[in-house]
Amino acid sequence: MENDTLALHLDTTNTENLALFICGLMRPNNAKYKFFHVFFCYVNPIVAIAGLIFNTISLEILRCSGLNKPSTILLFSLVLSDSLHLLITLNFSKFVLFFGPNGEAGYDCCYYIYGLELNYFLAFSSNLFDFLGYWGRHVGSWIPLFITIERILAIFKPITFKSFVTPKRSIIVVIALFLFWLPYTIVIACYYKILPETFNGVSYVSLYYNDFLLENIDLIEDVQHWVADPLLSWFPLTFVTLGCTVLIIKIRLALSKRRTLTSTQKSVTWSPRTTRTLLLTCLIFATTHSAASFLLYFYYQPGQLAIDLFNRNNLIFFFLNVNASSNLIVYISSNRKLFRIMLNIFHIRKKTKSLKE
Repeated sequence: MENDTLALHLDTTNTENLALFICGLMRPNNAKYKFFHVFFCYVNPIVAIAGLIFNTISLEILRCSGLNKPSTILLFSLVLSDSLHLLITLNFSKFVLFFGPNGEAGYDCCYYIYGLELNYFLAFSSNLFDFLGYWGRHVGSWIPLFITIERILAIFKPITFKSFVTPKRSIIVVIALFLFWLPYTIVIACYYKILPETFNGVSYVSLYYNDFLLENIDLIEDVQHWVADPLLSWFPLTFVTLGCTVLIIKIRLALSKRRTLTSTQKSVTWSPRTTRTLLLTCLIFATTHSAASFLLYFYYQPGQLAIDLFNRNNLIFFFLNVNASSNLIVYISSNRKLFRIMLNIFHIRKKTKSLKE
C-alpha cells in the first residue's frame, strides 16, 4: 500500500473527512498532471491488460504441462497472484473517480455522481478490486522466495529433494501464503469508508479514510514501514537475489565439473530447463522490485506535493506490472517444452504425442 498512508502526511490536521484521492487532475498546463494522466489512464492499463492476456495463456500452458511437480505448482500460483495484482491497475472505478464526468464538492473530495445504485456499485467495486489486487500482490511477493528455496534444495540436495519437496507440500505452502496475507489485506481494505453525501442538492458517494486510520496514523505507518513493507519488499527481494546468486555460481561450477567427467557420469538429477525458467522468473522479480523499492523508500520528502506522490506510485506500479506481466515471455524464451505447449494450444504446429521434460 505504498500510495495511501504516506499521502496522509500532507494534511493530517484536517478535522473533516480526509479524501482518499485528489481531484482536479486534468490540468492541461501542468506537466505533472499530464504525466499522471498518461501513466494512469494509458501506460499502466495497457501493460496490465497485456499482462492479463499473457497470464491467461501462461495458466493454460502450465495446466497442459501437468500440475504434478512442485515447480509447476509454484509457477501456476505465481501467475494467479500476479493476475490478481493487475486488478489494482485495472480498477475501472478509479478511472471514473479521477477522470469521469464528476464535479467537485470542496477541494479535497472525489466522488461518484451517477445515481444512488451506480454510485454504491462503483464505490464497492473500487474497494473490491483493490482488496483482490493487494492480496495477490502480497502473496506474489513471497512465491519467488519459495521458488528459490525449491531450486536450492533441488540442486544442493538432489537425492532427498523429491522425497522432501512434494506436490502436496507445495500446495500446502501456497494455500498457507494466501491465508497468511488475508488478514493484513482485510485490515488494509477496512481503512476506507463509503459515505453518501449531498452538495447543492445533488446526492453523491465519496471514498474517505476512516476515523481509526486518521486517529492512529503514526502507529499504522510505523507498523507498515518497519514490519509490513520489509516483509513485502526487502526481505523477499534480498533472499531471492542472494539465492539466485548462489544458484548461478553452483550451476556454473557443476557444469564446469561435468565437462571433465566421462559421458557415463554426465547425468544430473535436476532439470536445467526448469532451473533456467525458475531462475529467470526470480531475476525479473528481483530487478523490478528493486526499482520499485528504491522509488518507494528514496523518492519521498516530507511536505511533497500529492501529485508527486501519485506520479511516484504510477512508476512503482509500472515496474510491478511489468513483473506481473512477464511470465509468458519467461516461459517461452527459457523452456522449450512450454514453448511447444503454447504452439500446440494455438494449433501453430501439430501436437506431439509426448512432451518430455
